[in-house]
Amino acid sequence: MAIISDINVDANSSRMDQALMQQSSQPDIKPELAYAIKLANALHTRLNLTELIQLFSEEARHSVPHDGLLYQNTDYDTEVRVGIESPNSCAYRLLIAGKNLGEIQFSRKKPFSESESVQMEYLLASLLNPLHNALMYKKALITAMQDPLTGLSNRVGFKQALEREADLAHRHETPFALIMLDVDHFKAVNDNHGHLIGDCVLRDIAQACRECVR
Repeated sequence: MAIISDINVDANSSRMDQALMQQSSQPDIKPELAYAIKLANALHTRLNLTELIQLFSEEARHSVPHDGLLYQNTDYDTEVRVGIESPNSCAYRLLIAGKNLGEIQFSRKKPFSESESVQMEYLLASLLNPLHNALMYKKALITAMQDPLTGLSNRVGFKQALEREADLAHRHETPFALIMLDVDHFKAVNDNHGHLIGDCVLRDIAQACRECVR
Protein backbone atom coordinates (compact mmCIF):
# COMPACT_ATOMS: atom_id res chain seq x y z
CA MET A 1 0.00 0.00 0.00
CA ALA A 2 1.45 3.34 -1.06
CA ILE A 3 1.89 6.19 1.39
CA ILE A 4 1.01 9.50 -0.24
CA SER A 5 3.43 12.39 0.30
CA ASP A 6 2.75 15.97 -0.78
CA ILE A 7 4.95 17.74 -3.34
CA ASN A 8 3.91 21.37 -3.00
CA VAL A 9 5.70 24.51 -4.22
CA ASP A 10 4.80 28.18 -4.26
CA ALA A 11 3.74 29.46 -7.67
CA ASN A 12 6.58 32.00 -7.71
CA SER A 13 9.35 30.06 -5.96
CA SER A 14 9.88 26.37 -6.70
CA ARG A 15 12.67 24.04 -5.73
CA MET A 16 13.86 24.31 -9.32
CA ASP A 17 14.15 28.09 -9.04
CA GLN A 18 16.27 27.68 -5.93
CA ALA A 19 18.41 25.10 -7.70
CA LEU A 20 18.99 27.39 -10.66
CA MET A 21 20.11 30.16 -8.32
CA GLN A 22 22.46 27.76 -6.59
CA GLN A 23 23.83 26.54 -9.91
CA SER A 24 24.66 30.07 -11.01
CA SER A 25 26.57 30.83 -7.81
CA GLN A 26 28.13 27.47 -6.91
CA PRO A 27 29.98 25.19 -9.31
CA ASP A 28 29.60 22.15 -7.02
CA ILE A 29 25.82 21.79 -7.32
CA LYS A 30 24.47 18.45 -6.10
CA PRO A 31 24.12 15.84 -8.87
CA GLU A 32 20.43 15.23 -8.08
CA LEU A 33 19.70 18.95 -8.44
CA ALA A 34 21.64 19.19 -11.68
CA TYR A 35 19.73 16.24 -13.14
CA ALA A 36 16.39 17.68 -11.98
CA ILE A 37 17.19 20.99 -13.69
CA LYS A 38 18.07 19.18 -16.90
CA LEU A 39 14.82 17.22 -16.64
CA ALA A 40 12.78 20.40 -16.10
CA ASN A 41 14.16 21.90 -19.31
CA ALA A 42 13.17 18.77 -21.24
CA LEU A 43 9.67 18.63 -19.74
CA HIS A 44 8.91 22.23 -20.70
CA THR A 45 8.93 21.13 -24.35
CA ARG A 46 5.71 19.11 -23.88
CA LEU A 47 2.15 20.42 -23.64
CA ASN A 48 0.35 17.16 -24.37
CA LEU A 49 -0.38 15.63 -20.95
CA THR A 50 0.14 11.99 -21.94
CA GLU A 51 3.40 12.76 -23.73
CA LEU A 52 4.59 14.78 -20.72
CA ILE A 53 3.97 11.95 -18.24
CA GLN A 54 5.56 9.40 -20.57
CA LEU A 55 8.66 11.57 -21.00
CA PHE A 56 8.90 12.15 -17.24
CA SER A 57 8.75 8.41 -16.56
CA GLU A 58 11.34 7.67 -19.23
CA GLU A 59 13.78 10.27 -17.90
CA ALA A 60 13.13 9.66 -14.19
CA ARG A 61 13.77 5.95 -14.67
CA HIS A 62 17.46 6.71 -15.24
CA SER A 63 17.69 8.19 -11.74
CA VAL A 64 15.07 6.15 -9.85
CA PRO A 65 14.31 2.85 -11.64
CA HIS A 66 10.63 1.87 -11.69
CA ASP A 67 8.47 -0.61 -13.60
CA GLY A 68 5.30 1.44 -13.80
CA LEU A 69 3.81 4.87 -13.27
CA LEU A 70 0.20 5.91 -12.75
CA TYR A 71 -0.94 9.55 -12.94
CA GLN A 72 -4.50 10.46 -11.98
CA ASN A 73 -6.38 13.75 -11.85
CA THR A 74 -10.06 13.50 -10.94
CA ASP A 75 -10.65 17.21 -11.65
CA TYR A 76 -9.86 16.58 -15.32
CA ASP A 77 -11.14 12.97 -15.39
CA THR A 78 -7.65 11.99 -16.54
CA GLU A 79 -5.54 8.88 -16.07
CA VAL A 80 -2.17 8.09 -17.66
CA ARG A 81 -0.47 4.70 -17.22
CA VAL A 82 3.11 3.94 -18.18
CA GLY A 83 4.71 0.49 -17.90
CA ILE A 84 3.34 -2.22 -15.62
CA GLU A 85 2.09 -2.16 -12.03
CA SER A 86 4.30 -3.91 -9.46
CA PRO A 87 3.85 -4.82 -5.75
CA ASN A 88 5.91 -2.04 -4.12
CA SER A 89 4.94 1.57 -4.69
CA CYS A 90 5.36 5.16 -3.56
CA ALA A 91 2.79 7.86 -4.25
CA TYR A 92 2.76 11.64 -4.22
CA ARG A 93 0.08 14.30 -4.24
CA LEU A 94 1.16 17.11 -6.57
CA LEU A 95 0.31 20.71 -5.72
CA ILE A 96 1.43 24.14 -6.85
CA ALA A 97 0.56 27.07 -4.60
CA GLY A 98 -1.92 24.73 -2.90
CA LYS A 99 -3.68 23.93 -6.20
CA ASN A 100 -4.21 20.22 -6.81
CA LEU A 101 -2.43 18.88 -9.90
CA GLY A 102 -3.31 15.24 -9.29
CA GLU A 103 -1.55 12.21 -7.83
CA ILE A 104 1.31 10.14 -9.21
CA GLN A 105 2.37 6.64 -8.17
CA PHE A 106 5.54 4.72 -9.00
CA SER A 107 5.82 0.96 -8.60
CA ARG A 108 8.41 -1.79 -8.94
CA LYS A 109 9.25 -5.22 -7.54
CA LYS A 110 11.64 -4.08 -4.78
CA PRO A 111 10.90 -1.34 -2.21
CA PHE A 112 12.07 2.22 -2.80
CA SER A 113 14.91 3.37 -0.54
CA GLU A 114 14.87 6.61 1.46
CA SER A 115 17.55 8.14 -0.77
CA GLU A 116 15.50 7.26 -3.86
CA SER A 117 12.45 8.91 -2.30
CA VAL A 118 14.47 12.10 -1.77
CA GLN A 119 15.70 11.99 -5.36
CA MET A 120 12.15 11.41 -6.60
CA GLU A 121 11.00 14.54 -4.77
CA TYR A 122 13.57 16.61 -6.66
CA LEU A 123 12.41 15.08 -9.93
CA LEU A 124 8.75 15.68 -9.14
CA ALA A 125 9.50 19.31 -8.28
CA SER A 126 10.78 19.68 -11.85
CA LEU A 127 7.49 18.24 -13.14
CA LEU A 128 5.11 20.63 -11.37
CA ASN A 129 5.32 23.71 -13.61
CA PRO A 130 5.28 21.75 -16.91
CA LEU A 131 2.36 19.68 -15.55
CA HIS A 132 0.45 22.82 -14.61
CA ASN A 133 1.00 24.19 -18.13
CA ALA A 134 -0.16 20.92 -19.70
CA LEU A 135 -3.33 20.90 -17.58
CA MET A 136 -4.11 24.50 -18.53
CA TYR A 137 -3.57 23.60 -22.19
CA LYS A 138 -5.89 20.60 -21.83
CA LYS A 139 -8.51 22.82 -20.19
CA ALA A 140 -8.25 25.33 -23.04
CA LEU A 141 -8.75 22.58 -25.62
CA ILE A 142 -11.78 21.24 -23.75
CA THR A 143 -13.28 24.72 -23.45
CA ALA A 144 -12.77 25.37 -27.16
CA MET A 145 -14.74 22.22 -28.04
CA GLN A 146 -17.41 22.39 -25.32
CA ASP A 147 -20.77 24.13 -25.12
CA PRO A 148 -20.65 26.32 -21.97
CA LEU A 149 -24.32 25.74 -21.12
CA THR A 150 -24.62 21.94 -21.36
CA GLY A 151 -21.00 20.83 -21.18
CA LEU A 152 -21.55 18.75 -24.32
CA SER A 153 -19.39 19.02 -27.42
CA ASN A 154 -19.99 22.06 -29.61
CA ARG A 155 -19.86 21.96 -33.42
CA VAL A 156 -16.04 21.73 -33.47
CA GLY A 157 -15.95 19.01 -30.81
CA PHE A 158 -18.76 17.08 -32.49
CA LYS A 159 -17.01 17.19 -35.86
CA GLN A 160 -13.73 15.91 -34.39
CA ALA A 161 -15.46 13.14 -32.41
CA LEU A 162 -17.49 12.06 -35.44
CA GLU A 163 -14.41 11.89 -37.67
CA ARG A 164 -12.45 10.00 -35.00
CA GLU A 165 -15.16 7.39 -34.38
CA ALA A 166 -15.83 6.93 -38.10
CA ASP A 167 -12.11 6.43 -38.71
CA LEU A 168 -11.88 3.85 -35.90
CA ALA A 169 -14.90 1.97 -37.25
CA HIS A 170 -13.39 1.92 -40.74
CA ARG A 171 -9.96 0.85 -39.47
CA HIS A 172 -11.31 -2.02 -37.35
CA GLU A 173 -14.15 -2.87 -39.77
CA THR A 174 -16.79 -2.56 -37.05
CA PRO A 175 -20.39 -1.25 -37.36
CA PHE A 176 -20.92 2.47 -36.88
CA ALA A 177 -24.17 4.21 -36.00
CA LEU A 178 -25.18 7.80 -35.26
CA ILE A 179 -28.20 8.71 -33.12
CA MET A 180 -29.84 12.09 -33.68
CA LEU A 181 -31.95 13.56 -30.86
CA ASP A 182 -34.65 16.21 -31.25
CA VAL A 183 -36.52 17.75 -28.30
CA ASP A 184 -40.26 18.08 -28.93
CA HIS A 185 -42.02 21.34 -28.05
CA PHE A 186 -38.87 22.97 -26.67
CA LYS A 187 -39.89 26.34 -28.14
CA ALA A 188 -43.06 26.18 -26.05
CA VAL A 189 -40.95 25.83 -22.89
CA ASN A 190 -39.06 29.04 -23.72
CA ASP A 191 -42.23 30.88 -24.74
CA ASN A 192 -44.28 29.87 -21.70
CA HIS A 193 -41.65 29.70 -18.95
CA GLY A 194 -38.76 31.84 -20.16
CA HIS A 195 -35.25 31.15 -21.42
CA LEU A 196 -33.86 30.55 -17.92
CA ILE A 197 -36.13 27.52 -17.49
CA GLY A 198 -35.31 26.50 -21.05
CA ASP A 199 -31.62 26.50 -20.18
CA CYS A 200 -32.33 24.29 -17.15
CA VAL A 201 -34.21 21.85 -19.40
CA LEU A 202 -31.27 21.70 -21.82
CA ARG A 203 -28.83 21.02 -18.97
CA ASP A 204 -31.05 18.23 -17.62
CA ILE A 205 -31.35 16.66 -21.06
CA ALA A 206 -27.57 16.84 -21.51
CA GLN A 207 -27.04 15.16 -18.13
CA ALA A 208 -29.53 12.42 -19.04
CA CYS A 209 -27.62 11.81 -22.28
CA ARG A 210 -24.30 11.57 -20.41
CA GLU A 211 -25.77 8.99 -18.04
CA CYS A 212 -26.87 6.82 -20.97
CA VAL A 213 -23.49 6.57 -22.71
CA ARG A 214 -20.16 5.05 -21.72
